[in-house]
Amino acid sequence: MAIFLGNNDRVEVSFICRWNDQIGVNVRRFRLEMAPSVQVSLSDLASAVSTAYGVVYVDVLAGDAQYRGAGVRRILTLPTPTEWSASGSGNGTGPSTVAPPQTAGLISLRSDFPGRQGRGRAYLPFPDKAHVSATAGISAAYLAAAGDLGTTFVRLPLGDILPVSVTLIGIARFDVGAILVPWTSRIVRSGWATQRRRSYFGARNIPPI
Repeated sequence: MAIFLGNNDRVEVSFICRWNDQIGVNVRRFRLEMAPSVQVSLSDLASAVSTAYGVVYVDVLAGDAQYRGAGVRRILTLPTPTEWSASGSGNGTGPSTVAPPQTAGLISLRSDFPGRQGRGRAYLPFPDKAHVSATAGISAAYLAAAGDLGTTFVRLPLGDILPVSVTLIGIARFDVGAILVPWTSRIVRSGWATQRRRSYFGARNIPPI
């Protein structure tokens, strides 16, 4: 039986990237904005989200890394299982190979609320070593691509993919009291971050898609 979502439902999206036996998972939360009379199926939404993010995710990935797709589940009003989609999956557009394995891009997300509850971050795995300068800086091309991705974490219209008008509004993981905390802006950090990942000697990572 199809599951349908409506205006103001909240969803959790898991983006899956892969390089060899390493997996990068980025989990973001969104509020659905659509007309009160409109509904969209969970499977259609998962396919649209995966397609839309495939366009921007591949530009922050090395040529030998992959964007595998996305999983979407409703967390409010009524939780649902995760619907996975590989739509838009593909290899990164980087011209070379992955930078040292713990290197990651970093996007800071901001809201109108002060303190830690009003801030968030997103690590971007598997950047291309061609975007690492001789002084360990970040190329302008990578900063621009990460900025485009970060913008979609704040707000992403899906009306050009779905038959109905749906917009993803990025939100913080936790509300401040009973107040929903939407992201209002993003900042791409100008230095590389270090993201802990499983060593090469652990169990093999199996992607869900």
